[in-house]
Amino acid sequence: MKPRLSLILGLGALLTPLLLPSPASAQEDQPAGFATYYYCNQATEARADTIMSEHYAAIYDKHLAAGNITAWGWLSHRIGGKWRRLSYFFAPSRDDLLTARAALIEEFQADDSGLGQEFDEICPSHDDYIWNKEGGSEPGMGSRPEWGLSMYFECDFAREDLADEIYLNVFNGFFDQAVADGTISGWSWHSHDVGGKYRRLAVIDGTSVNGVLNGRDAIFEQINEMAEGALGVFSETCHSHTDYLWDIEISRP
Repeated sequence: MKPRLSLILGLGALLTPLLLPSPASAQEDQPAGFATYYYCNQATEARADTIMSEHYAAIYDKHLAAGNITAWGWLSHRIGGKWRRLSYFFAPSRDDLLTARAALIEEFQADDSGLGQEFDEICPSHDDYIWNKEGGSEPGMGSRPEWGLSMYFECDFAREDLADEIYLNVFNGFFDQAVADGTISGWSWHSHDVGGKYRRLAVIDGTSVNGVLNGRDAIFEQINEMAEGALGVFSETCHSHTDYLWDIEISRP
């Protein structure tokens, strides 16, 4: 069932952001994800995929089995900007995330196979982000389908909590209905903790390239029709974005 007009008309409260609590403040701990966005040599980047799947995946899987992390994944670029590969892992909180990262780094550095050096030559630089998962159709970024669309938003720092309120209390109904209808496979909304210029991240998963993109178009067409006021406020708060379509090479569990 689509969000009702009464919900949309209740947006008057959204126009006073100072009165709104941040979703992140509602709980001390929330799922946190560490994402590393790699710049790679396009001629040899497929080799990085092989190194990850045949060697380093076992290290991530070991930490997943031990409960140090709750999910992890490896994504390859299909459409978007300069990032060519993405690795991520999740933990129940930022403290758990950083503890797990330290353990992973120690194990990676202890590896004497020479594959780490080869990987670094293929993907010689990267950007790091820590994202807090604010909400979505699944509690964590675990098993995912083949394709994921990431929308990286630049937002007004003083008002970005308002964007969270709109996405999680107005847009969420449209996304949940799209999951129930099978239009998309899943969605999530993340807030910036540490990293670069992007302040918010929206993720839409699907089973095909066309399915993900068409699903996004259909959802935002409905939002524009039924919640135009909310969309206008959201667009003013998060005024620009960069899109990436990722091929989800690995996702665990």
